[in-house]
Amino acid sequence: MRFLFLCFLLGLGSRQALWAQINLPDSLPAPLKQYIKQQVDSIVRHKVDSMTPRQAVILPRRIFRYNVALTGSFNEGNVNRKLLAFRSEFSWAGKVVELDLHPRFSFGEQNNQTAEREPYLDALVNFFHQKKFYSFLATNLEASNLRGITFRWLGGVGVGWHIVRTDKVKLSLTNLLLHEGTDFVMADDIILWRNSARLKGQYSLFKNRLTFKHWVYFQPSFTNKNYRWNGIFALEFPIYKNLQFRLNYEEAYESVVPTGRRNDDRVLSLGLSVGRK
Repeated sequence: MRFLFLCFLLGLGSRQALWAQINLPDSLPAPLKQYIKQQVDSIVRHKVDSMTPRQAVILPRRIFRYNVALTGSFNEGNVNRKLLAFRSEFSWAGKVVELDLHPRFSFGEQNNQTAEREPYLDALVNFFHQKKFYSFLATNLEASNLRGITFRWLGGVGVGWHIVRTDKVKLSLTNLLLHEGTDFVMADDIILWRNSARLKGQYSLFKNRLTFKHWVYFQPSFTNKNYRWNGIFALEFPIYKNLQFRLNYEEAYESVVPTGRRNDDRVLSLGLSVGRK
């Protein structure tokens, strides 16, 4: 019983404070007193070691990532063409919620006439993004001189699936229900419901000497014969720390466009990007 009482006193303080509170009878032999002291020291030491900071609960850090790219293409001759494209990605991730913003803008001239003036912004709020399956809200705002769109807005709700998520490979699939409105320059305005499926991937290759990224969307309408798809594909080669050389290819198709406009567009550009992964 006396030994159990000693164990109870382990929670009262450090080894020195604990030993000071223990009064052993003077009648006990000195070797027995020394043995008891060694046992107490051993138990307390084990107790303290088991409470090291490694056992502490560490809350996930709030993580901020970004990538900003400036690309362009120029040619002179029978056709003088200039194109500059700014693309960016900003992501803030907390324990439950993740916010993604993707603003971009492109401007182009052909024979000194403005051909492209394309502002674009999409925003996503992901819930439980650390899980394999998650949900999100999305909104999108854009205008396009090239496609004759004065203003387009859309918003919706969807679910996502992290198919693969490692340091070298990130692949996800999302599906979204959208409500969309488009104001054309020289055509009837459109308001409709649309489904949007997206396949997004990022792959680090050759010991991180090359990064391949893609965003592929397929967006059919529920209410009429109206669909579109587009894909963005990028190769990034590290130059110095967070600076990369970037080769970018984008292709887009819309089944419904104003009279005199093409259904498809293709853009190849190169430049630099800077970011924190």
